[in-house]
Amino acid sequence: MKATGLIVEYNPFHNGHLLHLNEAKKQTGAEVIIAVMSGSFLQRGEPALLPKWERTKMAVDAGIDLVVELPFYFATQQAAIFANGAVEILAALGVSSIFFGSENGDVKSFSNAAGIISGQSNAFKVAIRRYLDDKRHSYATAWNLAIHELAPDLELDLTQPNNILGFHYALAALSQQVPITMQQ
Repeated sequence: MKATGLIVEYNPFHNGHLLHLNEAKKQTGAEVIIAVMSGSFLQRGEPALLPKWERTKMAVDAGIDLVVELPFYFATQQAAIFANGAVEILAALGVSSIFFGSENGDVKSFSNAAGIISGQSNAFKVAIRRYLDDKRHSYATAWNLAIHELAPDLELDLTQPNNILGFHYALAALSQQVPITMQQ
């Protein structure tokens, strides 16, 4: 049975989420859609607008087959920790792909970027530190500049929130060595 994972907050569930869900079903051909959803608190640390039970019901009513709560520790963290927790859960549940939206729209860019970072982690850390030390760049901008220094032809803006998450999903799957593909 082919399963696809979605990493969501649904705060609250809206028509854009429904479109995302329907595209996930259509493009992946999955028989089962599993959502890993933040609980009472969201990634930026604020409380959810609706209780997790209501958001779960909205998701199930829309066609999600299984909703699993992303534990508080992961749900309220920065992108790398958030993504690692969600990918670990989806891998344990046996999904073959993660379907996500981004500002970029080219899933290959995320896998390429993850491969570059994992293959050149020390050079990447040095480049980020250099950009942060000059005090002119935010952390997201330093990330973006560092990755483009290592891969000038990469067309991926890592200052955009959904691009950042997509990159970290790809990096988490690669670092956890799980057979999950990224799809958009």
